Amino acid sequence: MARFISSLRAEKECLENCSDKVQFSRWRLTSPLAYKSDLLDDSIVVPEGFSTDYASIPRLPVVYWLAGNLANAPAVLHDWMYSNHWVTKGSKLLADKIFKEAMDLTKDPPSAWKRLAFYHSVLWLGWIAWNRGGRTS
Repeated sequence: MARFISSLRAEKECLENCSDKVQFSRWRLTSPLAYKSDLLDDSIVVPEGFSTDYASIPRLPVVYWLAGNLANAPAVLHDWMYSNHWVTKGSKLLADKIFKEAMDLTKDPPSAWKRLAFYHSVLWLGWIAWNRGGRTS
């Protein structure tokens, strides 16, 4: 059965010229985040120290109000899969489906329409991030 094996634990990462007023924060995992996926039929472990922005939600007031600060653990998992293509055997579609699996499992975001919106956003717009990440070995 798909499940998070460990909890998300992270601290705000202070980048150059960091202040509390910085809008685009990054977070660093303080312990590994482990997830067992039914779709992958394997576990994925995001290592301690991995840096993430959680869900890449535009910081526009209405958009962020509707979708900000949701799906953090699934988003970290998704960021890791995008940055390490080998995790999903090089398949963006599989990474996106595992993201949806994790959101549906945790009900984060709580409403089904928001989970579908998140999923379709990465499905349609995730190519930019997918093409930036990935290892071939």
